[in-house]
Amino acid sequence: MKGRWRFLNNLGLCALTIVALGLAGCGERNPDQANEMAVQGLYSGALSPDGKYALIGSVAHGGSFWDIKSNERLYDWNHQAGVYSNLVAVDISANDARAITAENFDFVFWDATTGKALDFRRAPASIMDVSLAQDGKTAALGLENQTAVIFDVDAGKVTHSFVHDARVRKLDLNARAGLLLTADDSFNTYLWDLSTDTLRHKLSIGNQPSTVAISDNGALAFSAAQLSKAIVWDTVTGQVKYTLASMGSILDRKATFTAARFIDENQRLLTGTSSGKVMLWDMRTGSLEATWQLHRRNELKPVSVAVMSVASRGGIHHFAIGSNGFLDLLEGP
Repeated sequence: MKGRWRFLNNLGLCALTIVALGLAGCGERNPDQANEMAVQGLYSGALSPDGKYALIGSVAHGGSFWDIKSNERLYDWNHQAGVYSNLVAVDISANDARAITAENFDFVFWDATTGKALDFRRAPASIMDVSLAQDGKTAALGLENQTAVIFDVDAGKVTHSFVHDARVRKLDLNARAGLLLTADDSFNTYLWDLSTDTLRHKLSIGNQPSTVAISDNGALAFSAAQLSKAIVWDTVTGQVKYTLASMGSILDRKATFTAARFIDENQRLLTGTSSGKVMLWDMRTGSLEATWQLHRRNELKPVSVAVMSVASRGGIHHFAIGSNGFLDLLEGP
């Protein structure tokens, strides 16, 4: 099944457009194209880091894996035959070889080249978030029972377990750098050293976590909380380098970051918010380079769209999945 690209007018509605969280001003760009992948919205969504593939957990038809360039749905991925799965979390490995889908307690590893299931597992507690290593051979699971675990896909067993102070809502695994970044409902974010199974840093983020991300080289981390802090910090020293949002102003309090990815050899950061904004940041200065507002189904209705995942290809072709079921192409600097 092939999707449908909608070509959008970049001039947009440049009058004051009020959205659910904040104001969409004339400095914001509209997406160049929008591809509808799900008609009733999404429970979850992930993009491969290179922007080649998308994995969604839709409200209407469960899981599906898409080729972005051809706009084609390659595979339907559900955990039971004849039953649409309600996927709470999904991810794609950086080498585009494997993927993971998770319901509340079940998680499945998939071969992204053939569409075949590699393994089906039952988690010991409700799954809050998942993250695949770059090679797809290990995965991290954030659980409601206050633990984060590392699962070896080929060996079929848990190799690391990290105890938290509350349920682990968000995480990001960088196996190459030997790091796991987590955030729990005690309003803290943690950096774990996989080589020693020890906690390297613990920082307060002031509210329930909304997203986290580690740079490819393991040098930088991004942690954000609901309507609260959004910080970029040094993984060696634990010191905050940039504060992208805080409780310091009315506009900042309306910003909840829901997606993030370091791009361009870690010199830039691409983020998305609960109000459908995608922002590109310069990590050398902490300055904002560009802002886009995702496509909405009806511009005249005040219905917001949350950004579920972001990716970039070549530094100028950016991609974002919205909770409304659209995949947006964002051309930029």
